[in-house]
Amino acid sequence: ISCAPNSLVLFSPVLDTSKKGFGHDRFPTPELAKQSNLFNAIARGLPPMLVFHGTADRVVPYETSELFVRKVKKKKNAAEIMPFEGQGHGFFNLNVSFELYQSTLMAMDDFFIAQGLIENDPEARMEVL
Repeated sequence: ISCAPNSLVLFSPVLDTSKKGFGHDRFPTPELAKQSNLFNAIARGLPPMLVFHGTADRVVPYETSELFVRKVKKKKNAAEIMPFEGQGHGFFNLNVSFELYQSTLMAMDDFFIAQGLIENDPEARMEVL
């Protein structure tokens, strides 16, 4: 059984760990930061991915995820970004906003259904408040 993921859902992800990105100084060595930079992992054959990101994220800039998705698509991989206007880092947490939490869960379900990873169950859908 392969341990490679069938799809990825990323929430306000730290993608760029270079000096210009986020978290470079949190790694024990610059080499580990470079190895962890996901921009260096972009290649053909990545699993389909969905990225949730708030446009007002002050921790990890929204533009980083936007650029990442563009580069992933350029390599002929399936990727999409779902922007959440005016939202900051962690907007998707239940204790921040039930409505946004619910929106991300429903979008995730739709994504997994489209990938054929789960079956659609109309009775299990939550109502958007």
